[in-house]
Amino acid sequence: ENLLVEELTKLGITDAKPVQAGVKFKASKEQIYRCCLWSRLASRFVRVLSEFTCQNDMDLYLSASSVNWVNHFHSSKKFVVDFNGTNNEIRNSQYGGMKVKDAVVDCFTKKNLPRPSIDKDHADLRVHVRLHKDKAILGIDMVGGGLHQRGYRTEAGRAPLRETLAAAIILR
Repeated sequence: ENLLVEELTKLGITDAKPVQAGVKFKASKEQIYRCCLWSRLASRFVRVLSEFTCQNDMDLYLSASSVNWVNHFHSSKKFVVDFNGTNNEIRNSQYGGMKVKDAVVDCFTKKNLPRPSIDKDHADLRVHVRLHKDKAILGIDMVGGGLHQRGYRTEAGRAPLRETLAAAIILR
């Protein structure tokens, strides 16, 4: 995280702060695009839409429903939910992902708009959710796939090293 803070500072981010398993900062669209293009250390960039207390599946559904998804993508686009984490009530990440997917789809259908499609392999938009204990972060993945999948590696051995980790080792 500290290496990433240094890298982001060099890319023009002024308020980057390390947090558990990441770095938090505010950025303009131009800055985030620059970070996505030039960061060698980040795995992904997530535009946070909501941070909320999540004790159960109803909290998760209602909080995800409170986002006006129509402002973020068109119903003709395909999306997928990447859900990481569990708590005492939501013990399965697939179940958590399904609740968020239901909330997104319901946002469109309640406005009499066509239902957006789900596509795990060829999504136009990735909704990212991280749940830890009773805290949840919901956002849009600004990259789509992990930045370590940029195509630098033409061949892989049995245990290939992620490009982002290799860059961090070199910088360290």
